[in-house]
Amino acid sequence: MSQTPLGQTDDYLKPAATPWWQSLRFRWLLIAPIVAAVGVYAMREPLDGLSSRIHATWQLDQALRAQSADDPATALEKLDQAIQAWPMSEQLYMLRAQMRRRAGDLRGSMEDYDIAIQLAPKFAEAYMQRAVVRRMLGYTTDALEDVNTAIVLRPRGEAEPLNLRAYLRALSGVELQEALVDIDKALSTVDSAPAAWLDTRACVLLGLGELDRALEDIDTALRLMETDRDELMNSERYRELTSESQQAWQEQYTESLSVMYHHRAQIYKAQGEADLADADARHAEQLGFRPEIE
Repeated sequence: MSQTPLGQTDDYLKPAATPWWQSLRFRWLLIAPIVAAVGVYAMREPLDGLSSRIHATWQLDQALRAQSADDPATALEKLDQAIQAWPMSEQLYMLRAQMRRRAGDLRGSMEDYDIAIQLAPKFAEAYMQRAVVRRMLGYTTDALEDVNTAIVLRPRGEAEPLNLRAYLRALSGVELQEALVDIDKALSTVDSAPAAWLDTRACVLLGLGELDRALEDIDTALRLMETDRDELMNSERYRELTSESQQAWQEQYTESLSVMYHHRAQIYKAQGEADLADADARHAEQLGFRPEIE
């Protein structure tokens, strides 16, 4: 996912909706709970505790500004300071884990997810995010255990964990028949199939050797993603966004499409269509594809 088309869990976390800490467009969702908490603690805690939370909120804002300016080193530095000021915030650890993963620091990312889960053991998203990192580190069994935990913790009927479990199985090449059951079940819960979920099924079908069906799904996923992008960027809602938010949306779509083109290249390669595979692989690279966002 691993980062991901829109809707995948963890950058490509194959979520039907990308978790808020994965994209700057959800920045206000990150800050709002902290600001609200500051107000609550103002009524309950000594001045030094309130001051620490105000400082953490300020450093978080600076970290997100640095991330928007494509300065990951400064972003991590500011986020470190936010965590020093407010070490009991699982949300801050979640965000730093995401930044570390994107920077290639998988061990550091997993350590942060471990802490987030210790602080909030019923936080389903933390298990889903850690599952992606564990899979990237080669801990497939542990990754699937995390997703199974998330399935238990999530509201009954929520299909995103099923999509993630299918995706992780596909990327790891294990339990592919079970993965197909998972993604088909997830897709049966929605009237309109999300592009990211069709991408998941394409990956599963590729592993099963059902190449024609895989190509059909990935073609549909790409068409849906590109149409969704074009409709958003031509909408009044998009024009009303700040330039920062517009950039975040553009980056999210570009990243998602890069992963999907990479997957289609794999399907073409399996079909023996070398020229088509090479063309898609080059396009994915031009869009910025790299293994850590898959």
